[in-house]
Amino acid sequence: MAGHERLERYLSIRMAYDGHPMDDGRIIFLSNILGVPTPFLWDGSPHGPDPLRLDDIRTTSLELSPTRPWVVLSQDEGGSERHQLVAVHLTTRIRRPLTHRPACIHVFGAFFPDGEHFTVTANRRNGRDFELYLGHLDGRELEPVDVGREMTGVFSAPGVYPGGRALLLVENVAPFHQRVFRVDLAESGTQGALTLLTPEEPASYRNVRLEGGRVLATSDWDSEFSRLVALDEPGQVTVVAEAPGDIELWAATADGAVAYTVNRGGSSELHVLTGQHDEQDQVFGIPPGVMGALRWSADGASLVFDLNGPTTPSEVYRLPISGGDPAPVTRSYRAGFDARDFIAPELVEIESFDGLRIPAWYYRARSDTPSPALIAVHGGPEGQARPIFSALYQYWLSLGVSVLAPNVRGSTGYGKTFVHLDDVEKRQDALLDLEAVTRYLQGRPEIDPGRVVVYGGSYGGYMVMAGLTWFPDLYRAGVELVGIVNLESFLEKTSPWRRALREAEYGSLERDREVLRALSPIHRIDRLQAPLFIGHGRNDPRVPYAEAEQVAAALERRGVPYELFSMDDEGHGAVRLSNQRRLYGAIADFLAARAGYPHE
Repeated sequence: MAGHERLERYLSIRMAYDGHPMDDGRIIFLSNILGVPTPFLWDGSPHGPDPLRLDDIRTTSLELSPTRPWVVLSQDEGGSERHQLVAVHLTTRIRRPLTHRPACIHVFGAFFPDGEHFTVTANRRNGRDFELYLGHLDGRELEPVDVGREMTGVFSAPGVYPGGRALLLVENVAPFHQRVFRVDLAESGTQGALTLLTPEEPASYRNVRLEGGRVLATSDWDSEFSRLVALDEPGQVTVVAEAPGDIELWAATADGAVAYTVNRGGSSELHVLTGQHDEQDQVFGIPPGVMGALRWSADGASLVFDLNGPTTPSEVYRLPISGGDPAPVTRSYRAGFDARDFIAPELVEIESFDGLRIPAWYYRARSDTPSPALIAVHGGPEGQARPIFSALYQYWLSLGVSVLAPNVRGSTGYGKTFVHLDDVEKRQDALLDLEAVTRYLQGRPEIDPGRVVVYGGSYGGYMVMAGLTWFPDLYRAGVELVGIVNLESFLEKTSPWRRALREAEYGSLERDREVLRALSPIHRIDRLQAPLFIGHGRNDPRVPYAEAEQVAAALERRGVPYELFSMDDEGHGAVRLSNQRRLYGAIADFLAARAGYPHE
């Protein structure tokens, strides 16, 4: 095959995200400028941002000390997701490890008011259950906190009350069931008593934080959509804001101003409550796209957030509340492209077998002849295809390949009834949604129905395998990345801390083995006819590499064309730019050879 110059140009487009405004006006953010997500500082200089560190370790999140010139980074190596915490001095760039158990996962919680101590949860005891610890910027060993009960399950500690005598603790019972506790600390600081703040009935409580001593969260308690709520008293939920869609992000100031975003059909809408007695809910005209990392500036005069649009890769923006349009703070490398070179999607709705309307984003290639098409199924399944920039989509579009990204039942963003329509034995209905979406696309006059490929990663990879085995005549080929093929072996071998959370979605190994077996594509592999590309990282802690090996072995025995592309230094997906070039180049070659796709 020819080289991949066009693909590499698209993959070289950079982005900036997770912007944190600092008291002195600088912005610290994450970017893939160096080929792997890395923290950068920018003071607005025309010389561009300054990397905090020159290394190739992935940074997944960061948190600034409120009183000290330090930032805490959460990092992992080789896609393992065994996150370690590292402090970096913002002036000297000294790097100080804060955790010393590389086989364990450490989740940063929140700083104490002194800016030196912080909360951490980690699965140090048995690799499965997360317990509460206190850390210090000097790098001393974490101190366990005894909360008076055994901590079994997944916990985070996202807030510290004013004065530092109490903490927030969130128990992640299931994907849409969290419980929030206050931990009152004894004088020693390493013992605490739990008080349940949330009602007993199951509900989601996300983005839980403390602002001015008040616990705020987004929650679907007693509601079809997530609202912004306050947990002022144990067992009581006070609605702060609600909208005809999920409230996703929020940020509050000390004087009561609250900003929040609403998911309206996949795009973000920004609202601001000023905190005045005669306050009005202001709605700001944010360009189409998805907002992230919403934060107030130190003086409360502006908002800093990420914006990722369908034709504009993610940048960090600042919006003055007194008036004016949002302006980008960062300006990442665009490889010579501008927004006019890209194609924005159209939102379509497709009727499924039972009359349910399935939303989908349709990217129509500019072509004078019927074009091939990709059906790109998102992961999760608690996820949503949204109108954000995809270098891969734009690459395929530039070659005349259309893309359809559906939100089959089980997707988020359309209410909690919709998201539970695929639970356990109802997963078959989501597969029928995929069939309906495929037949819709094949029926469009601008699409070549004989060159439709199904493509997806993680749960999207499961949908690829299900589509190829339930509907073997529909697709020219399939591309399955880090996907599930055997629900039983997946649940048995996924990281121990994830099993209970995933069983709430797919079914229990103890009670639902027959359902899991019936819905596993590996048991229908004899029906698969289309050529298949399999991509998987050997360090994947979510979907074990053995899932890919099962498929490859089965297809090898049957003589079905396939390619297994493995990555030794990756986990649940390709993070490093070098691996992205290899992986997506191999996919382009495969689809050119096996599905008649254009290639350049």
